[in-house]
Amino acid sequence: EENDGRLTATPLGSGGVKGGIICASDVDLYAVPVSLAVGQTVCDVVVELSLVHADGDLEIDLLSPTDAVVASSTGVTDFERITALNQSTPGTYLVRVRGAGTAEGTYDVGASVTCR
Repeated sequence: EENDGRLTATPLGSGGVKGGIICASDVDLYAVPVSLAVGQTVCDVVVELSLVHADGDLEIDLLSPTDAVVASSTGVTDFERITALNQSTPGTYLVRVRGAGTAEGTYDVGASVTCR
């Protein structure tokens, strides 16, 4: 599939939701634009993942524009959430959806960005 790298990440704007499938040893990447308007200094980025945990243990990571891991969720429920407060670096953040080990499953992922 095509959304496995930064340049081919699927766009996921604030408030958007996308569905996907993780296969063994696969990752899916979603691009979340973060921009600061005049007078704004930080943004909060929230990522939510819905899945059927019994079908496969999926995890999410939020990567900065420089690919540093900003936050991760490695829960064991049908809903995972990352809240990354006070992000001051504008650019394209990536949401990485991955299986724990060789886990597989379907999911819905969404993101929201609030700047101030």
